[in-house]
Amino acid sequence: MEIYVDYLNTCVMGKPRNRKDVPKCIEVLNEITENGHDLLFIGLNSHFLHSEAWDWVLERELGIGMGTLGYEGSIIKIDDEGIGCPLIQPSPNDLIYTEPYVDWDGVRDILVDKGIIINK
Repeated sequence: MEIYVDYLNTCVMGKPRNRKDVPKCIEVLNEITENGHDLLFIGLNSHFLHSEAWDWVLERELGIGMGTLGYEGSIIKIDDEGIGCPLIQPSPNDLIYTEPYVDWDGVRDILVDKGIIINK
């Protein structure tokens, strides 16, 4: 199955060249690929963002494809702006995560419930 994943505020937070990984993102993405699914990034609407995301993938040795076109026909889309996507609201004192970001533990629970990730 192809699973489409947004990059900003879903996988990383912050300003360009100073991004931080969203907690638990890498672990869950690895679980998805270990269960035989393909991951494609979406929302990479500039050359810089596409290049940055590709470097991020390579640095973390993730088995992820890079997609910039639409996701018509996809079954699963993980996006911080998606309806029903579990989010974490950062505390007002948090200087790194200043906007709501994806709760990857919650995403993992949904994927387990749907049989996309099999608990070991």
